[in-house]
Amino acid sequence: MAWDSSRQRIVLFGGNGSDNDTWEWDGTTWLSRTPASSPPGRSMHAMAYDASRQRLVLFGGLGTASDLNDTWEWDGSTWAQRTPATAPNARRGHAMAYDSVRSRVVLFGGGSNETWEWDGTTWLRRTPASSPPARSHHALAFDAARQRLVLFGGQDLSSMDLADTWEWDGTNWAQRTAAVSPPAGHHTMTWDGARQRVVLCGWNQANLLVNDTWEWNGTTWAQRTPSASPPRRDETTMAWDAARQRVVLFGGGNNFLDYRDTWEWDGSTWSERTPASGPAEGHRQMVFDGARQRTVLFGGSDSNYAVLGDTWELTGSTWSRRTPATSPSARHHHGLAADSARQTIVLFGGVGASQPNNETWEWNGTTWSQRQPPTAPSPRFLARLAWDSSRQRVVLFGGMNASFQKLNDTWEWDGTTWAQRTSAVSPPARSAHAMAWDAARQRVVLFGGGGTSTSLGDTWEWNGTTWTQRVTPVAPSAREFHSMVFDASRQRVVMFGGGGRRDTWEWDGTTWAERVTTGRAPSSQATMTYDSALGRVVAHDVDTWVFVP
Repeated sequence: MAWDSSRQRIVLFGGNGSDNDTWEWDGTTWLSRTPASSPPGRSMHAMAYDASRQRLVLFGGLGTASDLNDTWEWDGSTWAQRTPATAPNARRGHAMAYDSVRSRVVLFGGGSNETWEWDGTTWLRRTPASSPPARSHHALAFDAARQRLVLFGGQDLSSMDLADTWEWDGTNWAQRTAAVSPPAGHHTMTWDGARQRVVLCGWNQANLLVNDTWEWNGTTWAQRTPSASPPRRDETTMAWDAARQRVVLFGGGNNFLDYRDTWEWDGSTWSERTPASGPAEGHRQMVFDGARQRTVLFGGSDSNYAVLGDTWELTGSTWSRRTPATSPSARHHHGLAADSARQTIVLFGGVGASQPNNETWEWNGTTWSQRQPPTAPSPRFLARLAWDSSRQRVVLFGGMNASFQKLNDTWEWDGTTWAQRTSAVSPPARSAHAMAWDAARQRVVLFGGGGTSTSLGDTWEWNGTTWTQRVTPVAPSAREFHSMVFDASRQRVVMFGGGGRRDTWEWDGTTWAERVTTGRAPSSQATMTYDSALGRVVAHDVDTWVFVP
């Protein structure tokens, strides 16, 4: 991540071996950029803004199969690969910063103790009289007040954590000794121009995740003790937002989850920012409200596993949060379907802070109303719903109860009550499957899910009376937590993701065909719906996507 001063944006690139997405932070929201060309996906790369040439410079990192040594520049519209006559060898875990006095991007380390400078045309290897020991995962920032690059910590070639401080004056490295210093480990660091300090956050010290904040004033390190701090994590990134006078921190992870949160440091405390672009990611459900021509999304859980109870609507490309007078309690893994006959969105079940429930709610575009049917399915989560327009019923199948038992019962909602349906043949018990109404063939289509002992890859159809298994020569692999929707413009059921996959399949009523797509896809657990106003399949994870066949 780096601050682009000419365009007043923080720019973020990649962060995973397969990700090559570009994002910009304007102080309020994250904006996804879709340039004509981009560097290949990577992690552990480095990036710095070259103010004299008004370009962001990116170098190296770990690609999908090996370390890289390519150089790219971002001009605010697109990425362009540079092919200098000389360049550092392939590496990861290095650090870069821009030296505004000498108008050079400086690179250090990455499994070595080499110092390189980028002048906008080529890389120049510097050979100082003294140099820090070889290392990776260190922190580097330019101290504009004292006109020095500051380096701290990292990990040496034997994987030992380091806690030394060095400064680069454009000619030589000099080690600095301070009475107090941050502990050894992996860190992230940036310059705070308002307070004339280098700010360091320690995230991995002696194999422990910590979240301490330190500042370097050119003489000593001082630990800050803010009232709030980001949760403990590793591999995060920071940049100085000069327009808003804040240090911005984004992402990272721990042993259990990846973070997508944004924090700002004002010199006294850390404040989490909630971008205004749309709903948070995680175990969401959404459907298209045909009567009001908008997509409706409810609940889910965020990157910190907090269960949510918010209602959002997407009109065109804009998300708007709704604040109805009444609303279902926070929950995730619920079922959602659009009842076009009664012009309502139907929600069933899900799990909140503890036990699953069997509540039925309806959204009329203004508020949520809880229904009290005389009969209802048992409490459950990870069940799936689909709207059967020929019989004007919402169909529910399966799910999981509080004892984690998988279910295989079929229910229908007619707007007043739930009625259980019995079929001579029925899909095996499952949860986290996908269902969609195939309007061309007047069938509810079900695929996959988590069975009692393994993931499933079977295809079933419900005609309102019985379930029929469809066996095809080609089919998607077994999976769960995928998403499926009917594309009315092409008369196909479209299925995406699940089980860590990001593949796209289409069902034409006879067979499955995989679609080979270009560009970066949503995350494997994105939720989908068909937006009839756009004539496109729309997906949402942390951001919103449109499938263009």
